[in-house]
Amino acid sequence: MKQENNLLGVSIIAVFFIVILQLMTYLAELGNKRKLEDINKKVVALQEKIESLHAQPADKATPRPVATTPQPTEPTRWLNRGKSFVLSPDPYFQTLPAVKNRDQTLICRIQADEKGFNYILESSAEILNWHNYYVNDFLAHRHWEDPDKWAAHLAEHIKVTEDNREFTIYLRRDVKWHKPQVDWSDARYDWLKGDHYVTSHDFYFAYTTIINPQVQASHLRPYYEDIESFEIHDDYTFTIRWKKSLYTNISYTMEQFPLAKFLFAKDKNGNEFNSSTFGLEFNRHWYNDGMMGCGPYIFVGQKAGQYVALLRNEEYYGYKPVLQRLHFAIVTDDNTSYLKLKGQEINVVPLLQENVYRDDIYRGNASSPFKQGKLVEQVYPRLVYYHIDWNNAHPIFRDKMVRRAMTYAFDRERVLKNICMGLGTITPGGIPPNSLYYNKRITPYPYDLKVARKILEDAGWRDDNGDGILEKVIDGERRKFEFTLFYVGSIDIYRQMYGIYRDSLLKIGVRMNPQGADWPVIQQKYGDKDFDAIHGVWSSDYPLDFYQIWHSKFADEAKSSNRIRFKNDEVDEICQKMREAVDIEERIKLAHRMQEIWHDEQPYTFLFFRSGVAAYTNNVQNRFIRPLYPHVLVHGYYFDVIK
Repeated sequence: MKQENNLLGVSIIAVFFIVILQLMTYLAELGNKRKLEDINKKVVALQEKIESLHAQPADKATPRPVATTPQPTEPTRWLNRGKSFVLSPDPYFQTLPAVKNRDQTLICRIQADEKGFNYILESSAEILNWHNYYVNDFLAHRHWEDPDKWAAHLAEHIKVTEDNREFTIYLRRDVKWHKPQVDWSDARYDWLKGDHYVTSHDFYFAYTTIINPQVQASHLRPYYEDIESFEIHDDYTFTIRWKKSLYTNISYTMEQFPLAKFLFAKDKNGNEFNSSTFGLEFNRHWYNDGMMGCGPYIFVGQKAGQYVALLRNEEYYGYKPVLQRLHFAIVTDDNTSYLKLKGQEINVVPLLQENVYRDDIYRGNASSPFKQGKLVEQVYPRLVYYHIDWNNAHPIFRDKMVRRAMTYAFDRERVLKNICMGLGTITPGGIPPNSLYYNKRITPYPYDLKVARKILEDAGWRDDNGDGILEKVIDGERRKFEFTLFYVGSIDIYRQMYGIYRDSLLKIGVRMNPQGADWPVIQQKYGDKDFDAIHGVWSSDYPLDFYQIWHSKFADEAKSSNRIRFKNDEVDEICQKMREAVDIEERIKLAHRMQEIWHDEQPYTFLFFRSGVAAYTNNVQNRFIRPLYPHVLVHGYYFDVIK
């Protein structure tokens, strides 16, 4: 093939010079200036044709970098019109203190064990947090303090057409994948040795993997299904074209991430998977217990029920974190995590339990470690809201009036004040009260057991046998109003709040069985959609997009984010229009209507948006909590005393 291309190139070059000689002879004879202009156009066209032969995409997936200089910012031959997308440095990283890299380990508490670490397959918040901000990288990241601005990461430059449909990305050429965590003394892994560079092929591989129906990635697929084409121009340049001009095109493009093709396209012996069964092989890939990326930290190991360990990437192209090691300690019990924090076995607890906030901060006396200065707290707003997920396909909960009665029976004010110590705001929906999209005309349903009981009686529920539990014939079968509600058992406030809810429901003839479970168990129930009710936690989208969680097309799809199997034609229409609408007034109108439907249908019982309290040992410096999705991100943290 190479020989044929060389012969073709030589032939074209020969033709090129013959044409030039003929044209020059013709010019000399006629001396016509207009002909000269025509000649110049033909010569340029031939030059471009020759150049195109040298610009074909390479077959290899991870070539050595050709250069480390920025990609050209002028329009190219395949995108000769449009606008430059503005990528600006993030001031947060530019203003960090000049502290040298330190051989220090920060130990941060996490609450739940993970059942897998392949970020294509897993949807837990912790896995996505590690992937997005520590282990892997996006084309661009939102500024930490101004989320409407973007900073270049894996992309050095991006060209965007005026309709926001076509994005041509110029990648950095100096980004290496992390070394896989394998036993390098074993010769079977020799095929993994050497440097592997992030290229266009890795982004295309991520795209094709996620849209592969065999792959268990239904939580990610909605972000990719509107891509019309994905064209690779060369190893470091590609174009994504979207089917429609959607409001979300910019953010969905900027947050594209690569998937290491050199690793995940092959089995343990380095043999490529068969394309017809690739998705099935990927679901059980031999490296799914590890995490591969190109970001500032390298995933170096994990032990179930104990820890996840990250190591600073010394070859990272961007801002290198100060701390050499991050150790995420898995401590499922809140009280145990606080004891470890006080004993300085843990440096950071991202979300302090409410009873500690009440006893040692809000009401704390001189013996409190916070009052003594040994620990430091930080209260911060969160875009996280609590809710009860009702399985809308369940025989009992498919009736919206039943779901509404369930909301009337929950004493949100009591729970928020007495259990959550006022750290939150009651809400009728999943949009923060300080958002311009929030519908202030809607008032959350109050706690009223009489109204709740009346709604259920009007819906046909009766206590005919006098045992105190309501009954109704549904689909030809007499059912008692009894159900199980699952929650993460290690979180004490859940146990308290659902104890209160259980007692309230019993007063209106409903028997609710609250059941604590480990997070992997709840994940499985969500994925299989096999539950009556579950205490749920979502983060509000930025920018606002209802599609993934609320569209009916995902209601019956396993592991999708429409966990409650909610279906509504008008909601589907709003989901689509919200993606297409650019005018802010139109978007607000759509969001307000969505909240009206939520209020009427009560697909969830929306409880409240939460505020958080992070706690640190007093030697942790440069603490920062991001306004948008305020996970505790520790890139700039360091200790004032080297330990």
